[in-house]
Amino acid sequence: MFRRRSTTYYYKKPSPFKYHISVQRIKEVLEKERFSILSEIDVKQILKSKLKVDFDEYLILGVCNPAIMLEMLSTDRSLGILLPYNVVVYVQDGNTYIGSVIPAVKMEQAVNSNIRQWTELMDIKLKKAIDNVTKS
Repeated sequence: MFRRRSTTYYYKKPSPFKYHISVQRIKEVLEKERFSILSEIDVKQILKSKLKVDFDEYLILGVCNPAIMLEMLSTDRSLGILLPYNVVVYVQDGNTYIGSVIPAVKMEQAVNSNIRQWTELMDIKLKKAIDNVTKS
């Protein structure tokens, strides 16, 4: 069955807060939405230490909802290749942004209807978290 590929792979909004407050707020909201933060990658620090390049503040959070992850991996252990989902907080041109991958797009090759259902639920939860932080 042919499915049309999405043209966008992310959801992003400007944050009304400075970078460090945005990081703190998204972490709090993700926790309320029952996400676990599995990894934190400080891109600015990595680029500075490895390449001696100055870059804007940029954080990548690897997140998952443990209950949904269990359901997905119980259905297909190979799906771990596509986990966790990334949430980013970054500064560009003096503005702070918060964004995430769209799980349903990331997992669109998965043909199991339960997986689609779970990724659509993850889409809703990640967008809700970002919206809760970025609303004015």
